[in-house]
Formats: sequence, C-alpha cells, structure tokens
Amino acid sequence: MNDLRIKSVSFSDRTFKVEFSDGRCIELPLELFAKLNIATPSERAQWRIIGKGLGVHWELLDEDVSLENLLLAYSRSKSGAYAQGVLV
Repeated sequence: MNDLRIKSVSFSDRTFKVEFSDGRCIELPLELFAKLNIATPSERAQWRIIGKGLGVHWELLDEDVSLENLLLAYSRSKSGAYAQGVLV
C-alpha cells in the first residue's frame, strides 16, 4: 500500500469514484462525504491532487480527503453499512 496513490476522482449523482495509480478504483456513496454531498457538480469538479497522490483538495469547498480516509470509508462500506462500496 505504500505505493498506492490517487490518480483521479469523478462523481455521479450518488457516488464518489476514485481511481488509483495502479489502475484499481473504489466507488463510494457520496453521502459519506458531507461537504461533497451538498456541493454542486461544478464545485465537485474543481479538485486537485495533493501530497503526491495522498489526498484530494477542493479549494472552493475548503475540503480535503486523504487516501487513508478513502480506504477507511471503503472498508466500512464493505462491512455492510453501505453495500455500494466496490473495489475493482
């Protein structure tokens, strides 16, 4: 996991998808991320990678999401709280 980095992010109406540098992706319910959930699609689209791929930042929203928190949210989603979490 030391080499795992965020490559890109994208959104649908209900999900937050993260692509990693190794080609894998996770997709999580957008409702897990309060600020992103209430943001407009335009606001969500204005992101940048920070920390050499260890996080994502939204300047307009004053929001950061770390790789660690994404993986934690994914792990929790797999435990049954959110059945939508998918790692491919």
